Amino acid sequence: MHPPHYPSGQDLERLAERAIVFLNRWTTLVPCFWGPSSEGKTYFVRAMAARLGACFLHVILKNMKPDDVLGAQVLTPSGELRVELSWWVKEAMGAAQGGRKVVVFLDELDKADDDLIAPILTFLRDRTVYGVALEDEEAIREGKEERRIYLVAACNPGAFDEAMRCRLAFIWWPTDAAGYYSVAGSSPLARAAVEKAAPLLAERRRQAERQPPPMPEFTKATVDALRRGEQELLRMARDERCFILSLLMPPSLAEAVEEEMAHRQEQPPLDLLVEQPQELARLLARLELPEFVATAASALGHALKVGKREALPAITAAIYRGALAPVAAGGKDAGARREALERLSAWMAERPDKEPLGELVADALSRLGGEAFFEALARDGLLRLQEDGSLGGELVELLQALQEPVQGALIP
Repeated sequence: MHPPHYPSGQDLERLAERAIVFLNRWTTLVPCFWGPSSEGKTYFVRAMAARLGACFLHVILKNMKPDDVLGAQVLTPSGELRVELSWWVKEAMGAAQGGRKVVVFLDELDKADDDLIAPILTFLRDRTVYGVALEDEEAIREGKEERRIYLVAACNPGAFDEAMRCRLAFIWWPTDAAGYYSVAGSSPLARAAVEKAAPLLAERRRQAERQPPPMPEFTKATVDALRRGEQELLRMARDERCFILSLLMPPSLAEAVEEEMAHRQEQPPLDLLVEQPQELARLLARLELPEFVATAASALGHALKVGKREALPAITAAIYRGALAPVAAGGKDAGARREALERLSAWMAERPDKEPLGELVADALSRLGGEAFFEALARDGLLRLQEDGSLGGELVELLQALQEPVQGALIP
């Protein structure tokens, strides 16, 4: 998201703050301001910390040595190897342990000495110093604890260490006339000065546009961020979501993901779909692959998460009804049957991400007993018990066409 549609002034500040909080909560990437000196990066981060009610720790990395930045391992007279943490690490951990939020601003990251790169990379990746964790990352990732220490970095445009670049999400912070007017406030003199400086500011802006931040790459960290932060992204205003997606992946992919999320916002919430499987069936019937599979898996997973195991038979029936929707709409038409087979095959396909869910659902259904499951399918017209005691119905016919054993195939 670069010129001519890049946000400015208070809009940029609002979006940047939203992105910093999101990236720290849900990703392993550290937000990093990319822009020329004296454009208000430090001022903004300090003000953001105040709005969050957080301590502000300013760490200027230029000319610092590893011991100054992170700390050192010290051998005591008794022969014990002890970690002596740097001042800001101690302050950050102390404030967080006392229940306060902390914003750590790693300034002039691009000017860090070469011997700082390795320890900083380890710190950015793991949030640890000599094996000492700033916070309980596992508890934060599982949602048991909230993030208290927020990392923010800043750098000037120019060449950047490749390994370091992959640990950062760059927020472009160019010269912005709107930002100057915001600082000027209602002062006639200050506003007049900004107006007189308009040509100078415009030239600075053009220079900044010639050195935009590196294009974000699509990595496993991107996928992890989408997985962990999906629900928050769905609740955001569209401009906030678009801005954050632009920091996580290339523009064309960010646009495609935004379209997908905008469509999901129009869907009923998972709680409603779990409570009303008929709504789930109607929704799944109109979804295309692979969204059909993703939504079906989400419904099953949500039912397990909220302890609604008794709803699993009806939800499973709704999923198969959604898979067979083309046949219901097109009858015995060959095209409709082929489409239904594709949907059924896609749902039943073995994938690593579905294995844990399949095991949980199978376990839950076994506890409920097979009767509840088959009764739900029969009520929905998907199965019927024939006179000879065998199973029949639309679902059985399609499973046989796929050459799948009926009972084993009914569990996702």
